[in-house]
Amino acid sequence: MKVISPILGYTLKTLYQPLEVFTKYRQLVLNPHIHNVKSLTNISYGPHSEQVLDIFQPKTNGQDKQTDTTSPVVIYVHGGSFVAGDKSLCSAVCRKIASYGYLVFNINYRLAPKYTYGDQVQDIAQAAHWIYQQADRYKGQNERLFLMGDTTGANLISTYSTALAHPYLRSALGLKTLVPTKTLKGLLLLYGVYDLDHGIFAHLPLMRYWHAMLFGQSHDDLYEEWIPLASPIRYLHYQLPPIFIAAGEADPLFSQSTLLANRLKDMEHPYATAFFDREQHPHSQHVLFNLQFKKCSQMILSECLMFLHLQSQLFTKNQQSNRILELTTAP
Repeated sequence: MKVISPILGYTLKTLYQPLEVFTKYRQLVLNPHIHNVKSLTNISYGPHSEQVLDIFQPKTNGQDKQTDTTSPVVIYVHGGSFVAGDKSLCSAVCRKIASYGYLVFNINYRLAPKYTYGDQVQDIAQAAHWIYQQADRYKGQNERLFLMGDTTGANLISTYSTALAHPYLRSALGLKTLVPTKTLKGLLLLYGVYDLDHGIFAHLPLMRYWHAMLFGQSHDDLYEEWIPLASPIRYLHYQLPPIFIAAGEADPLFSQSTLLANRLKDMEHPYATAFFDREQHPHSQHVLFNLQFKKCSQMILSECLMFLHLQSQLFTKNQQSNRILELTTAP
């Protein structure tokens, strides 16, 4: 297992490279430059070379926002099966969100197999704490934070969010720098993974080696300790903010999103969903959000913006009555 697990990790990383190149190309060609957004790249939030982030700052009338005008903050975490991906894959989406009046931080984190799941959640915590402390410098509202992530990025922010008010999780994951729970105003989870012992993750061949690579543990220790720790659905609580969940039936991980929605429904916790059926939206595959030339991808972006607007109270009451995205207790 000590030999196979790292090989599997680097193999997955290699398989992701063509997708990364394709996505970057489509973003350059199909996404026009947005002029009302200022960007800063590769700002360090920690000592490691991979602990960097990009900042997308909205402007007003082509100018930087005035000193007395601040924006809600969105922190975006990319996916990539914990072993691949990069913040650059999400740049076009982050820039688009910023153009609607949000201060967006698009972060990188250390990747497996060189680094473990625990290291990655610690990176999310460190980045969020850095952003919380520095938001005012970039005209952001650190009392209005939103966490947003796709695929395994959605898993990481879910685990981090549940740990904020859960002493056992904080201790087990080694989290020391945390933002106040009350500052989180919403989670936006795009076709994520929320239970590593459910569905495809429980039955795929070689999955135990993948888990061992990710957690740095022997197989005997995985199901007793790390699988539950990395399955945020098992630690949901009522101090979490409202949650937005998006996924498509054509995605092999779709059941993960419906599982989470049903659990939130049972808890009567506020949440909203954007689920796309296979027949009407055959292109609602995994990683669809970063492919903004797809209709369903644009629809998800629209729903995300409505959720952000409602939770950050950017709309006037009249605008909310006309374009409200209602939180529901049913998917």
